Amino acid sequence: MSDDAGGEQLWRSIVGRPALWMAVAWTALGVVWLVFAAVEGGDDAWRWIIGAVWIALGVGRIAVAVWDWRHHRGRYAGR
Repeated sequence: MSDDAGGEQLWRSIVGRPALWMAVAWTALGVVWLVFAAVEGGDDAWRWIIGAVWIALGVGRIAVAVWDWRHHRGRYAGR
């Protein structure tokens, strides 16, 4: 197994085989979370961290979903 295959396998274990709409929903959830954290104010750093994690996972899922869609793999294998 090449290094690229091992890296892809690790990434797949983190984000799975997401549908594009699910990836966009994760990203939107992170954005909404950060907006509420900004509006509400406060000094709770965990709110900003959780929002950033949701956005990072959402963007990662978008990248995987688009790559799968373009290469007809994963959830988009038969399309």
